[in-house]
Amino acid sequence: MEQSGTILVGVGVLVLEFGERFEETAIRELAEETGIAIGENAQVVAPLETVDVLGTVMPEEKLHAIVPFVCAYVGAGCPEPERVEPHKCAGWEWMAWGALKAMDDTELFGPLRDFVRKGEWEPAHPGRE
Repeated sequence: MEQSGTILVGVGVLVLEFGERFEETAIRELAEETGIAIGENAQVVAPLETVDVLGTVMPEEKLHAIVPFVCAYVGAGCPEPERVEPHKCAGWEWMAWGALKAMDDTELFGPLRDFVRKGEWEPAHPGRE
């Protein structure tokens, strides 16, 4: 994620509820997993945009996931993400897109690694480098 620029929502595996669009799932999951709200009177400005959908095979987990990548603009004053589900997530941190791209493949969650290495998306607001 990047602070004061573009935020990637859905760098984990999104589980859609019946009838949800990717963007609706991203809004719900972001709030559930980080405590950050999207929408009217929230810290993250809508609209969200699905920028890619990738199929990622994760042999270690015996999982083949279809992962949508959804982005939205983050305004100044967005709070730090909370680790709401510590049993599922080691932590969250704001990171410049360039720093994320420079990370070793072994440091990135499989779907995020595949999205970054695909190299077809750059944030509209690159944030702090």
